[in-house]
Amino acid sequence: MPGHLGLLSLNQLQNNYMNRIILTLLVFLSLVMNGQNVKFNQINKENQKTGVWKLKSKDKDIEIVMEFLDGEYVTETKYYKDNRIVASYNNDLNEFLIIKDSVTTKAKFLLNEDDSRTLVSIDGNEIEESILDYFYSFSELDPLYEGGIEKFYVFMAKNLTLGNFHGMLKIQFKIDSNGVGNFMKLIEVNDEKLEKEAKKVFQKMPRWQPAHKNGICIDTIMIFPLNVN
Repeated sequence: MPGHLGLLSLNQLQNNYMNRIILTLLVFLSLVMNGQNVKFNQINKENQKTGVWKLKSKDKDIEIVMEFLDGEYVTETKYYKDNRIVASYNNDLNEFLIIKDSVTTKAKFLLNEDDSRTLVSIDGNEIEESILDYFYSFSELDPLYEGGIEKFYVFMAKNLTLGNFHGMLKIQFKIDSNGVGNFMKLIEVNDEKLEKEAKKVFQKMPRWQPAHKNGICIDTIMIFPLNVN
């Protein structure tokens, strides 16, 4: 009888083990499938950042990851270069950790009178120039149109009706910190009808990836030339 009970217990253990494996696989598959449906760089109805934001460099070797809830940071900002974490920024505490050659430098931002930011050591002293150069090599990203600038020109070509206009057309607009394009105007061309048409096109334009500098997403003025033959 004891041997029979021991065999039954072993079977139960095996069943429990298999059940845990199956449950783990189901959870893993669920996470993978849900992850495929995650949308990044979202804004809510009040035009506030929400959810996970991922910014990438043009060459995709740099990635900056943040998470928001109704415009407020809920996690540290993480900086990756070539898939390795190179810095993190605690927005609430204004504390930066910069990792270079396995050495960590603690830093913070000083807010200047013109609202610009200067990175200094955690005790307020200047940072070694090589560390600053290293920091700026991965922390500053320009605005990026989904698919690259060539896709932006394709979008303009498909949607902008130029009428009888020929020559060089310069379009100036702002990409705000949420990636929204606005305040569009033509430069060096005084054509109200053409400018009105261009503004209609910009209302259809998808959001860009905003620029990032000194720990935050920033507004950027863009100027694009269009050579119309």
